[in-house]
Amino acid sequence: MVSDATLAAPIANGAIGLNQTLPASFACSDDGGVASCTATNDGSPITNGANVKSTPYGPHTLVVTAKDLSGNTSTAT
Repeated sequence: MVSDATLAAPIANGAIGLNQTLPASFACSDDGGVASCTATNDGSPITNGANVKSTPYGPHTLVVTAKDLSGNTSTAT
């Protein structure tokens, strides 16, 4: 089983200003090896370090998905 999909930034329920830049920070780990570590920002792919969406005004969602070599997945939102 995937041991960890972690999301360091943005923090859960955190607020950022309109048009503010905030780089996504996430990681995936597994003792047996990670096959993939992907993320989406409001449903669109985002890479680690890319700025998360801050427009339009309102809530946005970043989801990190880790997949281990056995095909098990874990998510962090």
